[in-house]
Amino acid sequence: MSRALELLPRQRWRQRDLQVAQGRVIFTYNIRDFQYLAKRHAHHAEILLASQHSFSLPELIELLDKSLSTTTTSEWIGQVRWLNDWRNEENHC
Repeated sequence: MSRALELLPRQRWRQRDLQVAQGRVIFTYNIRDFQYLAKRHAHHAEILLASQHSFSLPELIELLDKSLSTTTTSEWIGQVRWLNDWRNEENHC
């Protein structure tokens, strides 16, 4: 049984601030909260969203790797993207 990690509001802000400062991607199943944060704070680096029950573990790892290896940090600035974007690319090849 998997559970999404729910963070307190203050912890969400710290996580976002660290992510921006370090140029990292936040991957989360917490779609609602992170879409809200991204809209309120346009200066964020990378947020990658996915529906929690959409991927097997091997597929999740493969798509995360593909999303990070085929993009640059500058492409992500201010972006909220869906992991499904990389699944759909595989289907079009």
